[in-house]
Amino acid sequence: MCGFPPEKYYEACITYNLVNEFKERFETKLYPFSISQIEERNKGYDFGYFNASSAFFIQYKRPFLYDINKGVYQWKIDREQLKTINSQSYYLQTYYALPAFVSNKQWFEGLDHTYFIDASKLQEYLINKNGAKTSSIFSNNVILREWETILSKYTSRSKNLASLSEVEDITIEDLILYAKDLEQNVKESTWLYLLEEDDEF
Repeated sequence: MCGFPPEKYYEACITYNLVNEFKERFETKLYPFSISQIEERNKGYDFGYFNASSAFFIQYKRPFLYDINKGVYQWKIDREQLKTINSQSYYLQTYYALPAFVSNKQWFEGLDHTYFIDASKLQEYLINKNGAKTSSIFSNNVILREWETILSKYTSRSKNLASLSEVEDITIEDLILYAKDLEQNVKESTWLYLLEEDDEF
């Protein structure tokens, strides 16, 4: 365990790569924000991220062990913290980020060597485990997902209304399909204005 970088290193690395990923793939700015340790105890997550069409939280977990013979990483999950994340009155997609790399030379490939899992799915998986305060999860577990799988959830949301406005003929159906891909909190705070041109001018 002594050979792993601190958790703050992984937070900085993944955040850096997330911001670049959204900029390069979607041409959109992803804004990260962190909270204090006191707030983390009450809310459960480490970092939040938002852009024009989506928002999500991440709880980072530093690797606990690495079995060099099997090539398997292990992380420790605080069950109480997981419960806190899933008991919030609001709902935003929250993931656990589980880095599976050690060297700082992998900084620019951090996302490619990190596993993700939805917090609610992780709780469902652990619900039948023993009542210990912490549980272990391993990198060969089939419930873990790579970044590319998570990214696909945001691909259809990458188009914002500004980019849609560049299209001359936008139908109501186009806007309905766009709205279906928005997070619930974004839907509730989004206004749509329709302007009809007057042919007399």
